[in-house]
Amino acid sequence: MCGIAGIWGTPPGQVWDNTRRRVAAEAMAQSLASRGPDDSGVWQDIDAGLALAHRRLSILDLSKEGAQPMRSADGRYVIIFNGEIYNFVELRDELVAQGHSFRGGSDTEVLLNGIVAWGVRDTLLRANGMFAFALWDCAVGSLTLARDRLGKKPLYVACQGGALVFGSELKALLAVPDFKTMIDPVAARAYAHFGFIPGDVSIFEGVSKLVPGTVEIYSAPGEAPERIYYWRVEEVVEAAQAEPFSGDRTEAAIELKALIRDAVRVRCRSDVPLGAFLSGGIDSTIVTALMAGETNGPTRTYTIGFEDAGYDESSHARIVADALNCRHTEAVLGPDDLLAVAESLPKIFDEPFADVSQVPTCLVSSLARAEVEVCLSGDGGDEVFGGYHRHFMSSQYWPRLSVVPWHLRAGLSKLALALEGGSGHLMSGLLARMGSEKGRLRNPGDKLGKVLRALAAVDLEDLHEILLTQGRDRLPAELAMQISGLLRRPNRIGAKLGAGRTMMLLDTLSYLPDDILVKADRASMAVGLELRSPLLDYRVMEFAWRLPEAWLIDAGGKRILKEVLAGLLPKELFERPKMGFAVPIGDWLRGPLKNWAEQMLGDGYDDLVYSKQDIMRDWRDHQRGRIDCGHHLWRALMWQAWRESWNV
Repeated sequence: MCGIAGIWGTPPGQVWDNTRRRVAAEAMAQSLASRGPDDSGVWQDIDAGLALAHRRLSILDLSKEGAQPMRSADGRYVIIFNGEIYNFVELRDELVAQGHSFRGGSDTEVLLNGIVAWGVRDTLLRANGMFAFALWDCAVGSLTLARDRLGKKPLYVACQGGALVFGSELKALLAVPDFKTMIDPVAARAYAHFGFIPGDVSIFEGVSKLVPGTVEIYSAPGEAPERIYYWRVEEVVEAAQAEPFSGDRTEAAIELKALIRDAVRVRCRSDVPLGAFLSGGIDSTIVTALMAGETNGPTRTYTIGFEDAGYDESSHARIVADALNCRHTEAVLGPDDLLAVAESLPKIFDEPFADVSQVPTCLVSSLARAEVEVCLSGDGGDEVFGGYHRHFMSSQYWPRLSVVPWHLRAGLSKLALALEGGSGHLMSGLLARMGSEKGRLRNPGDKLGKVLRALAAVDLEDLHEILLTQGRDRLPAELAMQISGLLRRPNRIGAKLGAGRTMMLLDTLSYLPDDILVKADRASMAVGLELRSPLLDYRVMEFAWRLPEAWLIDAGGKRILKEVLAGLLPKELFERPKMGFAVPIGDWLRGPLKNWAEQMLGDGYDDLVYSKQDIMRDWRDHQRGRIDCGHHLWRALMWQAWRESWNV
């Protein structure tokens, strides 16, 4: 795993020579040092005005033969590569059989030789991995940028005047002298709406993210690129509808287990120590269970727990670790730990980001990095196998709700929201007090508000957006349309796709790459830890989409995955309600984090994202216990922290 960056051309209004361009490229690379702490390199095409920079985290082939930038044996191509090609051994064997030779043992060299033999698109279709890379074609003077199928590895791109700049993180672009930045107001409001920057834009105008599953070919730094889609989730879904799985559920579980086992196997290839994140939930448990058969000695596992029993899964993780004979390490996350990491979050994530599970993800990454350099995780299990509550609820209730005329539902929604607000959030308060301490409903006000707003959903895409948000107030129609336009949406949804699977598709296109994978990548790479996700192997995903919705989505979610796991562990170790990687942020903001939050919120806001009046209303209601605004307030806090950290 590494960091990449590059400059082609000269920024507007400046006079650059190749020495200055190299210095700028070195500064870009230095800003990515945490992604690649082991080595660095810069390569230039002086005549073309190009500089490619690389920071290396050595995982495969630790020798200098794996160093980058790397040039192909025929001298035509130069590549800087961030990521892993998990099936590089099989691809290498295929290339050797065709007469290709290799200097070292890195997957980067395999990728480069594959491009020489098969071209970029065909090589990427053969490759099973996570990556972003830049490829310079010395023969024709073109630059190719590429990103993996689902967007696990980031790549930011900007054209300013006669210069094209790109990098693994925004901070690399900002390291370019006189790089111009201006906050994109729609992206900023989208952040307030979702807690992340959706789609292909960034927080800064003119800086975009390469679309997952695409290749962009630049013939000149100031010209628009040719974009090629080599893999699309929508096409996977359509192909699955055309060829559904023909066997029974038992046969499906057997085939799925074999696929996941192989996905784990190829992700255990490493020349450095590796471990696994283990929460005790379905996803991380099945990955760890299969990983135990692929590693020598006990598997190293890591988890984060909480003092609050309603959020703590560490005891479940410990039981699973003991059953699998793992060497287990755990730590307890408290409010002091959050405060210790809060100041660094804006620099870790570059853009405003407010999924509060970012905090335990950062801490478990740091915990693991003390012993290993690679970890496997269960990321993607919810999106691939139907694990979110919204998947089940949509599957069960949308077919009934959608037959009620929209104007009736919209009127009922408006009335119910008005009554709930006018009664001092009475129903929210009652829900908050229901159940035992361990089984208490989390964020009842937010959940009730979503249900009431969902009544007015126009279609499934509208419903998905409502369920992703946590804001209390409706946006002006024009702004709402602009923000909705940033979400990646399928060009068409097959008629045979049920409501639950449609929600899964929408999550795979937006929530997965823009929230889950951003969180995993930035938190792990901030400490130089490579994180691999077997459940997001494209073969696993393509197979899962061939299965009937009923085999995936039920009240507990992931029905077929539980059947696979039942063959590995006793059911009592994993048959329990889903908890998720949540943080008791609402309680902490009323208690140990109150003074810190008040100081942050007291620094003032502008109308670009939050108004002072609205935030203080939410703060008062939260402190009085009228409604839990914890996650909404966390967004405001992270926005303010980002502005202070980046001085914008």
